[in-house]
Amino acid sequence: MKRICNLLIVVLMLSLTVGAVGCAAKFEVSSLEVSPEVCLAGDTVMVSATLANTGNAVGDYVTELLVNDAMEETQTFTLEPGSSQSLSFTLMKDEPGRYAVQLGELTASFTVLGVSNLKVSPSRVEVDQPVTVTTDLQNAGETQATYHCCLVCQGKEVEAKDITVAGGLIEKVTFTLSQATSGMYKVELLGLSGSFKVLMPAEFKVVNLDIAPNPVKVGEETTITATIANIGEATGTYKATLLVDGLVHDTMDATLAGGARKPVSFKATKDSPGSYSIEIGEREATLKVIQPVRLETGTILVREGATGKGKLEVENQFDLDAVVVLCSVKEPEIPLLAFYVQSGDSERVGRIKRGTYVLYIALGEAWDEDSRKFSIDATYHRGKGEIEWEETERKRQQWNLTLDPAIVAVFYEPVSEDEFPKLG
Repeated sequence: MKRICNLLIVVLMLSLTVGAVGCAAKFEVSSLEVSPEVCLAGDTVMVSATLANTGNAVGDYVTELLVNDAMEETQTFTLEPGSSQSLSFTLMKDEPGRYAVQLGELTASFTVLGVSNLKVSPSRVEVDQPVTVTTDLQNAGETQATYHCCLVCQGKEVEAKDITVAGGLIEKVTFTLSQATSGMYKVELLGLSGSFKVLMPAEFKVVNLDIAPNPVKVGEETTITATIANIGEATGTYKATLLVDGLVHDTMDATLAGGARKPVSFKATKDSPGSYSIEIGEREATLKVIQPVRLETGTILVREGATGKGKLEVENQFDLDAVVVLCSVKEPEIPLLAFYVQSGDSERVGRIKRGTYVLYIALGEAWDEDSRKFSIDATYHRGKGEIEWEETERKRQQWNLTLDPAIVAVFYEPVSEDEFPKLG
């Protein structure tokens, strides 16, 4: 009986041992994936897999992620029998090359490509002019790799292409783009950025128009000069057209860089006296062509109300000819008497009516009959005091006037041409 009981105990223990062995946890790693398989230095790489407990007992499993045979990361999971767990790891590598990944018995790999030497050329372009963006894509691994390259301008994708780089080589990545609007543009390619500027189109303005000499004598040459300004940013060519009295006289091309100014000169000669309209672009001026004469001393230019008995004698000691003008104090802008006295000569003019007058003097050379003024070295003066003529039946007053630089400097004040009485 005792032998039977011992035999039953042995059988029961064997049964328990077999049951314990049959309840162990068993783990399997499957579906290893690396994404992306090709990336740039500094990009994020995801490693994923599935861990399953195929045994019939709860158990713990320590996952070990190896990169190039070096421990990268570990994670511990507790799984019920028959359950599974998604595994996820994040990698980032800054050095170009090929990286081997191992998780459990499974292996995979990814390639990190290097990027360098971004160039944007030219950096300043005109509207719609092409710009080339290039960079070097380096594959330090042993096998070829293909990468999807995107060119981004102002935050928007412009173009994309797949570039294949053989192991151990560098491939040039090239894109070309253009812009129809002026401004600064930022471009990005493979993590690097640069910029270029689209220049404002050339825009021209005539900022000055000069004629010298002016006036000019009949048959003599004058120079007409316009200053052209390019108020745009791009280089351009302006066709300057000289119009004389509305007709094309000459044209000339001027090429200017953005923001630059440049003078353009024309020559002109006229055979007839007169005033000629000069136009270049939006600028206008008047060319005065004269047939200068030298009037005889005593030539009367203006004579109004010559009914008096007063006299005025003028001696001109200047090296310039003179025109002497008398005006009423009440209306100093209206000449009542004007006469011509040559340099070094004298003249007496009579029949001056009793009254109070203002005296004006014009000095110069080359009298222009058309404009009724001196065309060369003209200056204008006004007496500081008033001249009063008195007369009776027995008395006829005479004023004697000497013109020389010292006297004029003391007793006369300079005036502008506009302040001088108009003689015609």
